Amino acid sequence: MVRTGGKPRQPPRWPRPTVGALAALTLLATFSSCGGGAGGAAQSSASAALGELRLPGATLSASQMAFVNAADGWLAVAAGVESEAAPALELLATTDGGTTWGRQWAGPGTPLDLFGLSSREAWLSLARSVTCPAHMPNARCQGLNARGALLSTHDGGTQWHQVWSGPGQLSQVVMTGPETGFANWRGLPCPVPEKLGTRPPVCHGAVVATYDGGRNWRPVLPTNGPVLAVARQDTTWLAVQNTVSLYGTKPKSPPARLVIWASADDGRHWYRRADIAPNIMGTYLGVDNEATLMVLGPRRLVLSLVDRDVCGHACGSANWVSTDAGAHWEALPLGPLPGHFCGPDGMPIWAATPGTAPPEVAVYMAANPSVNLCAPPVAALEHSSHRTWQQVHLWQLGYVTALEWPARSAGYAIVSGALARTTDGGRTWRQAWPLPVPSGPLVLFAGGRAIGTEEASSAGAVLESSDSGRSWWQEADLPGAVSAIAFSSPQRGLVGLDGLLGPGWVVEGTSDGGGHWSVLWSLPQSPNAVDYKGISGLWTASEHDGLMLTTSGTNPGAPTGVAPAALWLTTDGGRHWRKVAAVPTNVDWVSGAMAFYRDARGYWHGLVQGGGRTMATTDTGKAWHVAPQVPMLMQAQYLSATTLAGWQLGQGQRPWLWVSSDGGRHWTKRPLPPAGLQDMAGQGSLRFSDLGAGLWSEGGQLWATSDLGRRWHEVVGN
Repeated sequence: MVRTGGKPRQPPRWPRPTVGALAALTLLATFSSCGGGAGGAAQSSASAALGELRLPGATLSASQMAFVNAADGWLAVAAGVESEAAPALELLATTDGGTTWGRQWAGPGTPLDLFGLSSREAWLSLARSVTCPAHMPNARCQGLNARGALLSTHDGGTQWHQVWSGPGQLSQVVMTGPETGFANWRGLPCPVPEKLGTRPPVCHGAVVATYDGGRNWRPVLPTNGPVLAVARQDTTWLAVQNTVSLYGTKPKSPPARLVIWASADDGRHWYRRADIAPNIMGTYLGVDNEATLMVLGPRRLVLSLVDRDVCGHACGSANWVSTDAGAHWEALPLGPLPGHFCGPDGMPIWAATPGTAPPEVAVYMAANPSVNLCAPPVAALEHSSHRTWQQVHLWQLGYVTALEWPARSAGYAIVSGALARTTDGGRTWRQAWPLPVPSGPLVLFAGGRAIGTEEASSAGAVLESSDSGRSWWQEADLPGAVSAIAFSSPQRGLVGLDGLLGPGWVVEGTSDGGGHWSVLWSLPQSPNAVDYKGISGLWTASEHDGLMLTTSGTNPGAPTGVAPAALWLTTDGGRHWRKVAAVPTNVDWVSGAMAFYRDARGYWHGLVQGGGRTMATTDTGKAWHVAPQVPMLMQAQYLSATTLAGWQLGQGQRPWLWVSSDGGRHWTKRPLPPAGLQDMAGQGSLRFSDLGAGLWSEGGQLWATSDLGRRWHEVVGN
């Protein structure tokens, strides 16, 4: 099978940007870092895929987007170093589908919702931080003093004005015209009783309306339970209320319900349209439920609910569909697709194409099915025109927090902290913000050409540059995380790829410079999970000859006797590999740098670091010896038979370049450009050509050198 990434024209550089998204489709993801894994390379790729870790100047961890059509949209993103008192926020706009961006506004606040009515009219809802007195617990203080603000523009963003500020916060803002709209008002957070036997306090909510463009808001539907979602269907306003007021209910009290409210006169009068009494995975409704209400046509609605109380292993979740404008609801089966598992990010995120009714309207759903906080994130995009669902894209090592579909074939998603765009119905995606910069393994050629791997929105992206790294475009999108890359010529190359949910680790090859890739070989795997091996390194000496390093978490003393690391050779360009040597790197997987080159006699010389020591070979792994002179490095590379370079983290997470001109016996230490991250966790990437030109990629920024790291200059900065 051959996959095509295409080779579009090289895009122009755009100004530094900022981000935004419909709150009804927004889910903020949280992750926990966990130890263990199958190998150092796999663990590094998984953590590198979290896009906000790479963006020191901006983050999409709490972002909002709004696109009124395929070309015009806004993006709100936290920028710079945030503080509790005044988190920095930037508002960016595009009129060409994300090719170029311009900043329209900057100020304090956290984005709650961004709603676009037209290419000229939009509203941005913010949460403002408060200063808490020392004697008051922070959670209670934030609840009692929660404040929000609303900004709007009526000239396409030339001017943004704050039109409202007050207690509480506005989420899910829906404007039906320049003057009229409604929103979900959040006041005090739902309190939790300190003891299960105490009488719980009531958690209030409200739907609020404006009739003057957002300058004033008044409650039109006060409720004695939280409002989970609001939406508009033609001229009808809809709201979903949760009647629960605490975690759980008393044994003799009736079960909590979801109440569907409707108003046909812009919120002035409301009537109770339907009740739903769900029992989700054996757990009744709780105060931390989240919901999405999606309008799919004149009478068709979808309601999706997740119960955060039972997220230890599998969240309780449920989905319903209504074909009569919300009067009656039936369960919506989604099928046994990967996106329907539930974890801390398991609530489906919905979007629909413009249309009048099914089948003209196409429904898209993204879900993050990680059921284990330690597992790599995965996001699945699925499509339906009727009742059947089909998976159209899988982001491995990615997670989706927002989804919009403003045109029939054009959609946007915030994936792993970056904005991605599709123009073919979701089959392929390209990063629209921030400026694409490789974060994975690199390859440099003479004349300023470079191949890079990974961007924030895709762990399997293959990028190319023709101007020494100043600008990049995506050549291909591979179905997995790239752990290693090697090119024997500008046209022929190999990658080691981890297809997490597919065939496992594979070697893929290209013969056209990276535009097309095909599977050449799959790494044999033991049925024993602890023997799982991964590809940690690839090197080529010619079009046909190459070397591969595989690693495993297996203890050599285990009954299986599998070595933790091994060398493999190919003589046919990567189609077949044979194991030639084991690497004695102690009982763990390879945890540091590795580097190899082939001499004139055909022997591979190299070093592998693991278990706190450096092992070296000069005969393709037949014999190994300890090389104590080599510093412990994050990454290493042979520029020639005698020149060796690598980098490591020093005190204060400062990266340093180490260079040896005598094969590793003596070393010179040189500073690398400072890390933009407080905790790099080894996420930088360094690569030199054999002439001493090099690129250093870290945190969404890229620097270049022409003198083996003596002087650096920034070529791409986000």
